Amino acid sequence: MVNSNVTIYTLPCLSDNYAYVVHNSASGTAAVVDVPEAGPLVDKISELNVPVTDIFLTHHHWDHIDGLPDLQAALTGSLSQAPARVIGAKADAHRLPTLDQAVSPGDRLTLCGIEGDIYDVSGHTLGHLALHLPSAKAVFTADSLMAMGCGRLFEGSAAQMWHSLQQLRALPQDTWVYSGHEYTASNMAFTHS
Repeated sequence: MVNSNVTIYTLPCLSDNYAYVVHNSASGTAAVVDVPEAGPLVDKISELNVPVTDIFLTHHHWDHIDGLPDLQAALTGSLSQAPARVIGAKADAHRLPTLDQAVSPGDRLTLCGIEGDIYDVSGHTLGHLALHLPSAKAVFTADSLMAMGCGRLFEGSAAQMWHSLQQLRALPQDTWVYSGHEYTASNMAFTHS
């Protein structure tokens, strides 16, 4: 069953990144997935006027985490909120900003009142996570799966990426994929080449 209380906002960041605000109107709270830069997130959170309880980081690359200090400062400063819990991969904690909760594949957690499942989608990087919110029919794949393609293999192997993609493929067919970048046009051009 779809959780009709959940709205997911896609926020373009940097030149081709996405960040996400997940708003749960039932709990009156929100969560953030990845923080390439703070500005678009602060603007949306201000507009919604809801507290952010959680910030989920998919992997350690700068274009997914560099806005975190500025977002945290804005949340506790100008937005007058309590600090949000920062969540990321236990296996990659040494390369991520300081985590309040380190999670592992197979873990279940609750963000802004919504239950989610953690998947290891290594390939692009080692320790890369995806977050599946079954009740919202949503999966946040960052750089593991994008429209018409997958992320480059910077650290992992093709076999790891294949395994990651197979896990994502096994999700219900009506699951919406929220990726970390807008590469659709370049991925389409590659498929035609």
